[in-house]
Amino acid sequence: MKRISLYLLICLMASLAACSKSRPKNNTAQPAASLSESEGPRATTGRVEMTAIADPGPGQSLYVAYIRNQDNLPIARARVMILTEEPEGLYMRKPRRKTVAYEYRTPLHGRFAGMIESDDKPKYLWVGGEGFQPHIYALPAATSGKRHEMTCPVNILPIAHLIFEDAQGMRVTNGIITLKPVAGTENTRGLSDNYGTTQRCDDLGEVKFTRPKGEYTLIATKSNGTCRLTTTFNFDGSREKKLFKLPAKSPRK
Repeated sequence: MKRISLYLLICLMASLAACSKSRPKNNTAQPAASLSESEGPRATTGRVEMTAIADPGPGQSLYVAYIRNQDNLPIARARVMILTEEPEGLYMRKPRRKTVAYEYRTPLHGRFAGMIESDDKPKYLWVGGEGFQPHIYALPAATSGKRHEMTCPVNILPIAHLIFEDAQGMRVTNGIITLKPVAGTENTRGLSDNYGTTQRCDDLGEVKFTRPKGEYTLIATKSNGTCRLTTTFNFDGSREKKLFKLPAKSPRK
């Protein structure tokens, strides 16, 4: 009886080994090559491989967008979102989270691919982030089993990286910073005087603005609006950090 059991065990182990050899390996797809978070967006000039994208199944809709610059080169580190509503006003720069159905930063190959649930309603593609003026593209309705592809041309702009300290040399947390083109300069054409010009510093007193090279009026205060600094900032497009110091108190009018 023991010999029979031992024989059956050996046969079972041999059978399992044969199955494992014949079964195809499940190779996990490697993530696409990307830029680091500390780098700004840039066009990719070399060849970069793109993996195949599975077609959408029932109840799924796939949107594929190729983010390109004016020379038709792929752009890395563009922030891309599929939105359920078209943003307006200040939400154009930073869409409301509740309207975001899918979000992704493009790797070196510059391709965005978002698979979402189908609801037969129109969608919108938002392309923006540091280094870009936001763009919005209307998308077809999210129809079950459909795949939609498009090419989105965008321009990369310089990023002004600013740091603010108070009169004692401490970083200005949550400071109110306005950076707007000097009146009459080329960068003011077609722009609202206040649209997208004001942001808050982070906990380290730093803030980034996407701006073309040019002359700007810089207005900075603490989070409560005090210690106002007003100066002219000539932005040369450099990514080097620029330090500004706020006065001990706001100047008298």
